[in-house]
Amino acid sequence: MESVMRIPLFLMLLAMTPVRGRAQEPVGQFGPYHWNNKQMRLLEGDTLTVYRVKYWVFNGADPALQLEYESPLPVTDTLGVKHLLGRIWPAFAPYVEHLHLHRAIVTATNLIRQGGPPAWTATFRSYGVVLQREPSGIWHIQNDTLPLPSSLGDDTLLIYEVNGKPMKLSEPPP
Repeated sequence: MESVMRIPLFLMLLAMTPVRGRAQEPVGQFGPYHWNNKQMRLLEGDTLTVYRVKYWVFNGADPALQLEYESPLPVTDTLGVKHLLGRIWPAFAPYVEHLHLHRAIVTATNLIRQGGPPAWTATFRSYGVVLQREPSGIWHIQNDTLPLPSSLGDDTLLIYEVNGKPMKLSEPPP
């Protein structure tokens, strides 16, 4: 009977051991949410956590580049999130335009982590908008006519890697 009690205790201790010294990262519909993230520094001085910049390919539609960030506003405040988009877009646009894309996705997320390893939970709420570029070069939210502010240009990169270096403009995936 004594050996039966040791096996469950051993397995429980093994299950509680962090993998590679880190707690497991939560995974949402767009991928994992890392513990260390990129940052976007807005012109006004605000800093936003960037969860991902991801290239998407869709069946029957143009590809798009997605920016997912931690919103300082509740994502249920869709008008506030859209207003914030006017400050975010000029900093994200250089990455989208460098790839010569006609679509982009900007996703505001509220990620809440509670507890600590090994007993923690994560909840996510997101609100995203699809942006499209008109033949004239003007960007706007899909099904909306209000133009977005202009890009800051290829020489002003405001998304920074975890190591503090600017995120480079990339080439489209093959």
